[in-house]
Amino acid sequence: MSFASPLFLWFFMPATLLAYLLFPPRHRNAVVAVASLIFYAWGAGTHTPLLLSAIAVNYGAGLALGGARLRGRPRARRGQSALRNRAAMGAATAPPPPPCRTNTAKATESR
Repeated sequence: MSFASPLFLWFFMPATLLAYLLFPPRHRNAVVAVASLIFYAWGAGTHTPLLLSAIAVNYGAGLALGGARLRGRPRARRGQSALRNRAAMGAATAPPPPPCRTNTAKATESR
């Protein structure tokens, strides 16, 4: 589903907007987050676990940064959270394809 598809424009977006307006203000962020996950899973379902792991890592990093700010060590926590994000991305991506091998032997001429 893309942003320009009729399914998005006529069904998904109005339903999301209606849900956003019907829920109380304290739950609206959750409505948008769930709608975003559904939209993303619809278009790129194979990468949804990567997105969920990034959300969990970043949420934990935010909690750790909040506690580190109170203790006066936010820089170390920022570096750790950046490394965790890179590790999650690296673990979920496929390895690069093997290099293309070409035949370097010269063709023999037949006479």
